[in-house]
Amino acid sequence: MSLPRIFDHPLSLWDPFQDEGNFLSRLTRLPRMQDDNGHIAFLPPCDIIEDKNSFKVNIELPGISKDGINVSLKEGVLHVEAESSSEEEEKEGETVLRSERRYGKYIRRFNLGKNVSDSDVKATFKDGILNLDIPKQEIIEEEATRIAIA
Repeated sequence: MSLPRIFDHPLSLWDPFQDEGNFLSRLTRLPRMQDDNGHIAFLPPCDIIEDKNSFKVNIELPGISKDGINVSLKEGVLHVEAESSSEEEEKEGETVLRSERRYGKYIRRFNLGKNVSDSDVKATFKDGILNLDIPKQEIIEEEATRIAIA
């Protein structure tokens, strides 16, 4: 009687640590999405904290300069976009064996609701972290007006 094969190779040859490098790189990989043009973009890690007066948003953008970041807020949707690029430098006699820098576009979008004020947003960028302080405003709800039917 033979046992069914679960793996493509015998269990005696299976090494659980064989693929450790690929496993760890998959854990640390940034999630991806497509931008508006269909290009691949990375989703940088972020924190959003809400209190009664504002939203505080912190987004990690390591290796990006302040000039490479675009932030906008329209109709309650926060849009953060950044891009990093790499300059390839080849030196005679050198070969790059491994490069672990991410180059490309970073995009995050959040719907914060209609009660945010886009006029008083405070943004700072230090040590690769974008900090946004977005104040809330009171929403004045209009009452429905009854329309008479003739």
